[in-house]
Amino acid sequence: MHPGYSLAHKTNSLGRKVLRPVIIQTLAFMDQRRQDASHSVPSTFGVSQIVLCRDGLTVSTVTLNAGLKFDSHAHVHDQLCVVLEGHYEETCDARAFALRAGGVLWRRAGEMHANVIGTGDVEVILIDIEPERSQKLCLNLASRTAYFLPGTFDEIQRELVFELHRSDEACRIAIEALVCLLAARTGRRCILRKSTMPEWLSTAVELIRSEYSCGISLAQVAAAAHVHPVTVAVAFRRHFGKSVGDYIVDLRIAHAKQELENTHRPIAEIAQEAGFYDESHMGRAFRRRFGISPGTLRSRSI
Repeated sequence: MHPGYSLAHKTNSLGRKVLRPVIIQTLAFMDQRRQDASHSVPSTFGVSQIVLCRDGLTVSTVTLNAGLKFDSHAHVHDQLCVVLEGHYEETCDARAFALRAGGVLWRRAGEMHANVIGTGDVEVILIDIEPERSQKLCLNLASRTAYFLPGTFDEIQRELVFELHRSDEACRIAIEALVCLLAARTGRRCILRKSTMPEWLSTAVELIRSEYSCGISLAQVAAAAHVHPVTVAVAFRRHFGKSVGDYIVDLRIAHAKQELENTHRPIAEIAQEAGFYDESHMGRAFRRRFGISPGTLRSRSI
């Protein structure tokens, strides 16, 4: 990891571990690191810590304190923001984005925007991309701004958080690769997307993410969003590239995988908590996804 930098954990309302940066270096050291960088290091609000800075990419973890308000401003580089915990609002080009944990925001350099932080601290991964690198990642053709709902890039986000907790030689290479993948996927979606994501879809996604372990049905999701079930099904295919059922299974797998890697709880108990019928049901899902059983995955993470 970055010299003088460590990562601690906290537990959110769902009992899941999330990233919280712990700053243990002096301001003088931070200033020196900025001066030593081969290219300009972007500035941001809040408490930030640079994790990776190379070849036109700067990856930082940032804590934004509850209740803060930032007037209209802009950044010199293209930015991707991955929300890990908390919620806040960003106003850009007369549009307001309600950013939630799991969401990803894309914004071009120079785009004016303002922020209002919610009632709790916000934790984000901030990725600054310089022009030459942005063009290589095909982001130069992307729209000016875009917000992707929680679940759009869940797998990449989980892997990013995992690597940010590592301290081995390969973690920086993995972080750079994952950031490039996220940027490329973002650019592709921004170019292909023909219309704005409907507001009701945000309601549907939030409901699913809060109730996925309880056997929620497509009809219940549609009723909560006040649209027809077929409309929900079509929207999920269009915006997430998967069915509602697959989206729910992905959330269950992600929950179980995190518990397997970070706790010693019984596998059957984890399966039930995640929303699977039983341990065998979860085992089949894991073999389809990872090619191994939950027990094998746990043994590899120790």
